[in-house]
Amino acid sequence: MTNIVRSDADVALDEVTERCKIAADHYRTVARLTQRPELLSLFNALAQTHQSWVEQLEAQVRRQGNLPSAPDADREALEHLAVRIRAALGDERTSLLHESQRVEKALIDQAQAALAEELPPDARRLVKEICGESTRIRQLLITE
Repeated sequence: MTNIVRSDADVALDEVTERCKIAADHYRTVARLTQRPELLSLFNALAQTHQSWVEQLEAQVRRQGNLPSAPDADREALEHLAVRIRAALGDERTSLLHESQRVEKALIDQAQAALAEELPPDARRLVKEICGESTRIRQLLITE
């Protein structure tokens, strides 16, 4: 049975899930845009990592009696268009890495906000793991 009223913790967990979906989609998109084999490999791996998090988070959301929501398709389409334009107008590598850092930062911020809520222990462990790994990914993208 789906909860009609969601707690702040439920909403926060759902927002982390949405950010992971956005990130996974972002990495699939930038993998299609790049001509550089090293970036293609990196972006495909990151897409898989974020998709794995989506699946784990959605399972947690469902265990709490809720249904995961979907990202705003119009907003995502505009973001992808902006990424493509910046990559076409500037240095592809720099543009794609910078945009990826921005995506990770948004995920980190959302995860930290969720950790301020009273999450169930399993959800808290998962969000902490995502926050830490996303921070590591962001650092990797900065040094790439």
